[in-house]
Amino acid sequence: MAYEQKPGSTASIANGGEYDDALVANSANYTNITAEGAATATLAATIATAQAVIATTGANTATAQAVIATTGANTATAQAGIATTGANTATAQAGIATTGATTATAQAVIATAQAGVATGAASTATTQAGIATTGATTATAQAVIATTSATTATTQAGIAATQATNAASSATAAAASATTATTQAGIAATQATNAASSATAAAASATTATTQAGIATTGATTATTQASIATTQATNAASSATAAAAARDQALAAFDNFDDKYLGEKAADPSVDNDGNPLVTGALYFNNVSDVMKVYTGTVWTAAYVSSAGVLLVANNLSDVQSVVTARSNLGLGTIAT
Repeated sequence: MAYEQKPGSTASIANGGEYDDALVANSANYTNITAEGAATATLAATIATAQAVIATTGANTATAQAVIATTGANTATAQAGIATTGANTATAQAGIATTGATTATAQAVIATAQAGVATGAASTATTQAGIATTGATTATAQAVIATTSATTATTQAGIAATQATNAASSATAAAASATTATTQAGIAATQATNAASSATAAAASATTATTQAGIATTGATTATTQASIATTQATNAASSATAAAAARDQALAAFDNFDDKYLGEKAADPSVDNDGNPLVTGALYFNNVSDVMKVYTGTVWTAAYVSSAGVLLVANNLSDVQSVVTARSNLGLGTIAT
């Protein structure tokens, strides 16, 4: 049962409608209205529950759809990746196709060139065919010439027969000439024998000449060897002369050095060496007045050595003094420790 809102009403019922203030006084009507409102509220609750179930089912369905949509999105993403890979593959295939097209173009250029060569070869073949045709024509002409030559040969054969007869006559004459030739051959044989003898003599002379040439060659070789030896000896002699000159110079230098060091016998201390040059340290000379060898120290001359005569030797421990008594007296020892 529906109730509509009245102006100025404030009470509400379960289904949202409002009742008229005038109906409040009628409690029976109010009870009916209340019962109907409860039924309506129950029905509304049932409907709301059903709607909630439907809404839950819709939500579950939406969730499932969302899962399906997510799966679809993932699948779409995977498909996009596959599509991208396919696109890359297609691009690579396009590159390969482009390369193939370039290669095909190059092959076409080569084929065109080969076609040109083939065309040239065909032209050459045509030319050769023309030449062959010309050759065939020439051969035909040569055949005609050969036929003519055969006729000429027959004529010449007749002439040859005549010439054979003439040759027989000439043979008779030749036989006579042969006899004469035999005689001449005998003469020639004699002359050949003489020539052989001369050849033998010439061969002997040639052998002798060869032997003499060998001897001369040997002599020349020996002379060359001797010349080489002489050259070597001359070189050695020159080297020896150079070495001798060097040795002489060294000897002179050594002597000059020795002469600068040892000045020989002199009666007094010299102030220069034997060449008039300044004295060198270590120079020696023998003073034949005092019988002493002297050495130059760089400033003065001093005795080079001391005579061992009258010298006391350390190893003798004073056993070599000339007079023990005199020595003790000179030492002021007197008779101590005697």
